[in-house]
Amino acid sequence: MSSDKLPHFNGGFGEFYYVGAHQFVFRVPDDLSDEMVSQLNCATAQVFDDLKRIEVRSGGTVLAQGVGGLGLYAVAMAR
Repeated sequence: MSSDKLPHFNGGFGEFYYVGAHQFVFRVPDDLSDEMVSQLNCATAQVFDDLKRIEVRSGGTVLAQGVGGLGLYAVAMAR
């Protein structure tokens, strides 16, 4: 994306972020600290969406290949 075109907020150092029509937004209560909710930002949202897409059911089996950050979240959330 070029910074010449709207919305102009596409860089990592921007003060604002343009939310597209098909993006999810989490409303976080004001009394929760940034440290408490920082995990919701990317990894948790991605794993939640992935588990939803593959329709994990209670008692089902999940294989996490690689247990880096996303893998650990997947194992914990699938459990």
